[in-house]
Amino acid sequence: MSLISKAESPRPRFVPPAADSCRACGKGGLSEVLDLGPMPLAGDFRPAGAKNLLYPLAIDVCSLCGLLQVRQEVSHEIIFSPSYSYSSSTIPALVRHFESYASEVTMPAGGVAKRLLEIGCNDGVFLTPLRKAGYDVIGVDACENVVAMAQAKGLRVSQRTFGKAAARALHAEHGTFDVITCSNVFAHNPDLGGFLEGVDLLLDRRGGEFWVEVHSAKALYEGLQWDCFYHEHCFYWSIHSLKRCLERYGLFLRRYKTTPMHGGALRAVFGRGRESEAVQEQEILPDDWASFGVRSTRSKEVLRSAVRALGIRYAYGAAGRAVTLINWSGIAPNLEFVVDGSPLRYGRVIPNSQVPIISEDEFARRGDPGEWCFVTAHNYLSDIRRKVSAFFPGKSPTFATPLPYVALQ
Repeated sequence: MSLISKAESPRPRFVPPAADSCRACGKGGLSEVLDLGPMPLAGDFRPAGAKNLLYPLAIDVCSLCGLLQVRQEVSHEIIFSPSYSYSSSTIPALVRHFESYASEVTMPAGGVAKRLLEIGCNDGVFLTPLRKAGYDVIGVDACENVVAMAQAKGLRVSQRTFGKAAARALHAEHGTFDVITCSNVFAHNPDLGGFLEGVDLLLDRRGGEFWVEVHSAKALYEGLQWDCFYHEHCFYWSIHSLKRCLERYGLFLRRYKTTPMHGGALRAVFGRGRESEAVQEQEILPDDWASFGVRSTRSKEVLRSAVRALGIRYAYGAAGRAVTLINWSGIAPNLEFVVDGSPLRYGRVIPNSQVPIISEDEFARRGDPGEWCFVTAHNYLSDIRRKVSAFFPGKSPTFATPLPYVALQ
């Protein structure tokens, strides 16, 4: 039975879990999925010669609620520093994704503008089409540089790490919201209690909806996507673990779907007032995750051998998953450079290596893509294939993708 089941119930309060217990349900029973050892932060791109700090990166699963979680947290202020280098609007597939998503967050009959808050809005890639759809939009994000980008688009965005304190400030400024969204953000905040208490304060109690979009743990499992593990992602949610967690705060599942974004994403809508919809799909159990860890280690070994045997000399995509992929597999010495579309990363190197990141324009000026294009941003393979074909007409390389095991496209 959930702790809160009626709209008029007292506001929930989260009791912090004891050490070595699940951060969502507060119980014990954690077991190891995979230990990647000391790793750099996925977004800590620095100039050549600068050293990155390394932090332990191990993933555990809760045997009771099924939530995957990073064992040792890194301070939010360290991860989302002023040098944070992720700008969503530089990725065409993400722009298309959020334009489509905005059309799904439909307006009510009569076209009366609803108030919408996006938590973790980045540079406004989702707020922009939502505003065009007629929503009265407000955004909040932890990073100063991307907040400035959103504000430059005329969006009302403030710099805050979302939690109880930020929610109180937003409530004082704007009141409550009909819709609250967060895309690839709910997995980033280690303070689940503060986050959900903030949502509870700000969500209108007369039919308000909370839209959550996260990486799908099911898709991660099925695709052996161990490169999705990095410190920025404190949690990896399945529909089962997400439903169990939010029910504790009186938020019940209304509907959900999966999308192909980020190699497989889960989009779920929660509201108050009645029991959750049933979930039909089979749950992934701790023993399944233990097998995943064994297969991931084998995948890493195959990747390292293939890069050396094929003579791969560069990669395409300097996303966070590329940092894990390159570091854990140990292939940095084989790579001369990595191509990326984000101006925030040009002139820097892959964390914990000396592999330079070059722009797509510089890559195109080279005149020859070589025999192999190793796609580290493999969830954007189709876009990258089109770009490379346009850069080098008649000289298309063979594309290699890393997971679950190396494949030639």
